[in-house]
Amino acid sequence: MARKRKANPGVCVHCCKEVDDRDEDHVFPRSWYPDTTPANIEKWTVPSCIPCNRTHGKVEERLLLNLGICLAPGAIASAGVSERALRSIQPEHAKNPRDRRLRAARRQKLLREITISDEPPDGVLPNFGPQEGLVYDKYVSTRIHQDDLRILGRKIVRGMTYKLESARLLPENDAIEIFHLHDQDFGDLLALFKAGERSIHRGPGFVVDRVVHADDAAKSLWFMTILGRLKIWSAVNVNDGIEAASGSAR
Repeated sequence: MARKRKANPGVCVHCCKEVDDRDEDHVFPRSWYPDTTPANIEKWTVPSCIPCNRTHGKVEERLLLNLGICLAPGAIASAGVSERALRSIQPEHAKNPRDRRLRAARRQKLLREITISDEPPDGVLPNFGPQEGLVYDKYVSTRIHQDDLRILGRKIVRGMTYKLESARLLPENDAIEIFHLHDQDFGDLLALFKAGERSIHRGPGFVVDRVVHADDAAKSLWFMTILGRLKIWSAVNVNDGIEAASGSAR
């Protein structure tokens, strides 16, 4: 007989609500860690209410599939991730009939979202466009939902703040702005990261640079490189919101 799990009351890192029961949510999605991740790397977790954990899980599942099929299978920073993404839509790997139906449905949805064109499509996520040195007969692209990327970015910032700053919570109404920009769009700010306050490596798949304002610890900039390709910028200002960067998103 399975033992009933004890309730774990407390505050959720994501919604900042006091709840009767919490799970442990991975700061970086557990299924996103590449096969090249050293065995001694701790896969950080933070306390999360069950609804937030469930929401993030669904977002990460969608993003893993759409981003995973765009990754090079042999890349060190994403080894094994593209295979994992494709496996999730292969009915032959299903555990039961319900799982088989879900995998088939995800496969059909992905096929509906794929487009093929003669010219590079507009609105390509930075670092996911045509790669140098390759010749393309056709351009194949898939849709990435901006809201999912925003949820992922904010989750990582909240989780890392909790881990790096002695369980500090970012209140729900904090300004955590998320951007997906080309490096040149932030111009001289890149120099801050090259001599940044702190660089955090959680294996080859997750590298985060963070700069905290010298005169105001409530303001910080984050630059994340995930799976070697996905770049997420974040500006955090717990007082006034972010005005300087608000017109830079594309």
